[in-house]
Amino acid sequence: MNTEATVAEDDRYSPEKLKARGAKGMLYIGIASIVMLFSAFCSAFIVSKGGNFWVNLILPQAFWISTAIILLSSLTVNMALNYVKRNNQKMTSLFLSLTLVLGILFSIYQWLGWGQLIERGNYFVGNIMDPDESGFFVKGEYGKDFTLTFDNKELDYKEGRFFYPDGKELSAVQYENLKRQRNTASSYIYIFTALHLLHLIGGLIYLIFVTLASYRGKYTAENHLRISLIAIYWHFLDLLWILLFVFLQFIH
Repeated sequence: MNTEATVAEDDRYSPEKLKARGAKGMLYIGIASIVMLFSAFCSAFIVSKGGNFWVNLILPQAFWISTAIILLSSLTVNMALNYVKRNNQKMTSLFLSLTLVLGILFSIYQWLGWGQLIERGNYFVGNIMDPDESGFFVKGEYGKDFTLTFDNKELDYKEGRFFYPDGKELSAVQYENLKRQRNTASSYIYIFTALHLLHLIGGLIYLIFVTLASYRGKYTAENHLRISLIAIYWHFLDLLWILLFVFLQFIH
């Protein structure tokens, strides 16, 4: 019994196990730094929304499609990990390839989502109102496609005038401020999605090398650290996007 315990303990400190723990530890540190980055932007988002005019937007349809795609890609990368643990290299390569294709599709639909935002007049940098024409830069029907809030109170819009829920109209000073107000809500959507896409592209680059190596038979049930690492990171990106999507959908 003592001999078996000693062997098991020695196995925990084998070079392979130490390498795996070190690599996963570095990955978790990187994930923690990404979480802190997005947490900071979420806090800034909430603070910015509190005291300014804010455009409540409907998220583009392309973002909904990209959400379904990244959920599916999380399943395929998990299947690749399961198959490599069974030494099924053919299926491992297949599901890594599918994950790669889905990751590229997700990126494409994010790009299409930005295009839909621009079509609706929501730019990375732009005003809410046109100061010369006294109309909206944001396109669509007020109350259906978008609304405005001020100090977290949704405004009614009637015949070119804005009113609080209690019927009180905005003051002349507030109207002047509105004409100069940037569409900060739109800017945050671009920042959130671009940052997430940047981290996903980093994962895609690593995934390309992992997938090519799998076709060369580099991974086995005993040696698949890189597949484990990309699976962890990919699941994190999936969860991060879902949280961002829900945040933008309901908090935005």
